[in-house]
Amino acid sequence: MNTLVTGATGFIGRALVQELVRRGHRVVALTRRPDAARKTLGPGVQVTEWRASGRGPWMGAFNQADGVVNLAGVPVVSPLKPWTESYRAAVRDSRVNATRAVVEGIRSAETRPRVLVNQSAIGYYGSQGATPLTEESPPGNDFLSEVVQAWEAAARPAEELGVRLVLPRTGIVLGRGGLLTQFSLPFRFFAGGTMGYPDQWVSWIHLDDEVAILADSLEGELRGPINATAPEPVTMDVLSRQIGAVLHRPVWVPFYGPFLKLVLGKRAEAVLASQRVLPERLQAAGYAFRFRDIGEAVPASLLKS
Repeated sequence: MNTLVTGATGFIGRALVQELVRRGHRVVALTRRPDAARKTLGPGVQVTEWRASGRGPWMGAFNQADGVVNLAGVPVVSPLKPWTESYRAAVRDSRVNATRAVVEGIRSAETRPRVLVNQSAIGYYGSQGATPLTEESPPGNDFLSEVVQAWEAAARPAEELGVRLVLPRTGIVLGRGGLLTQFSLPFRFFAGGTMGYPDQWVSWIHLDDEVAILADSLEGELRGPINATAPEPVTMDVLSRQIGAVLHRPVWVPFYGPFLKLVLGKRAEAVLASQRVLPERLQAAGYAFRFRDIGEAVPASLLKS
């Protein structure tokens, strides 16, 4: 299968490209930094420069593509990037503009790809406390929910072009080098504690499952929104205690909501969202999760094998 991937050099993208190559896909990475991408992805991946605005030679790559995975977008929460109005605009525009460019690439192709797997996020649902959330649940009304709704709306025209569209609404991805690394840093200095409200729900997924779900979505028959989250979400208290147990560190400094709001400013909106998301459609389709339990996922993400 000939597969185009945007965002191929990111945390999820690198792992996905490796899995697709392992499965026998011929992968083309669309990237703004081709030289860096070649070094990151290795010789087995074709690299094509693109821009998520306007038309260009990169659109020719869609002529040979059987499927497309769009992972492009700047990080929602970055330790070095406060949520200024300009950065919030970049969070939205990087996703929406890249998706529009991908759809235009599909539209221009002489023979169109059969499937577009367009990354999405559980931010779609907003913060809804302990309410179980499935793919049928309504969207929220905060900033991230509005971003995700616009993101998914930008991908919808692909369906009108006869392309099967999959929208994986992804939770917090656990793996070496991901967000868990930031969460665990205070613990390594014996200053770990609950990173938010203790009863705040965290919907997570291990990187291995995220990658498998994306690859299976290319090769399978699912369409529309799917919740890419483990079937057993946990509270922030449980997650924090699990990190402490794995690293053999105390869990005693409470980084509760008011403190995080003071330190993170508007970024705390994303960190403090309580979302109890369930992968109803994936389970109905028979997907077998490699990591169902947080007690297995955290050690696999933090400890060297």
